[in-house]
Order: sequence, then C-alpha cells, then structure tokens
Amino acid sequence: MTISEADANTKLARWQQHSTNLVAQITIDGSLTVLTAARIGGLLGNRVILRFPKGQVNVALSEATFEDESIENDSLTIKFSASSSCSLEEREPIDNEWPSLIGA
Repeated sequence: MTISEADANTKLARWQQHSTNLVAQITIDGSLTVLTAARIGGLLGNRVILRFPKGQVNVALSEATFEDESIENDSLTIKFSASSSCSLEEREPIDNEWPSLIGA
C-alpha cells in the first residue's frame, strides 16, 4: 500500500526514537542486494541515516515513493526507481550480539 512521505517520515522518526531493531534490504538496479541489521541513525531534511554493523549510509528521500507492507512485522519500502529500493522491517535481534554491532 502506497503511503505519503509524511507518514513514512513519522514511521522513521518513531523507529529512531525507540531505537528499533530493523532489517534493511537494499536493492540497486535490480541486481545488487544487501541484507543487514540496521537502525535509524537520524533524519536530516529529506535524508535518513541508516546505521549498519560496519558503517552507515545516507538515503535520499526526495522523489522516492513509499509503501507500507505491515503484514507480519511493521515495515516500510522506499522506492527510488523501478529497480532500486530500500526495504526496512522491524524485527527482534537475530542474536544477542546484533544490537551491540549497530551501536545499541
């Protein structure tokens, strides 16, 4: 289900405020896919900072579309183009080390 940028920003802010554990799946040009633990590191204007175990990335939200697919877990997909996206899903840690790896 497509949602507004304002609703997407509200969800991202809530995840940041509660230090929610997320799983991020980033797909670039339909061929490169990364699946990793993540946390929201901050919201800066039209960008969200995603923190990973080995670094971080700034994701531009301008001109993106947003989908809420909260079937089993709370989730959000940020679509940059037909073949590039960033899907975030709220999930409990896979193991006890996971939160510490991303600065929890």
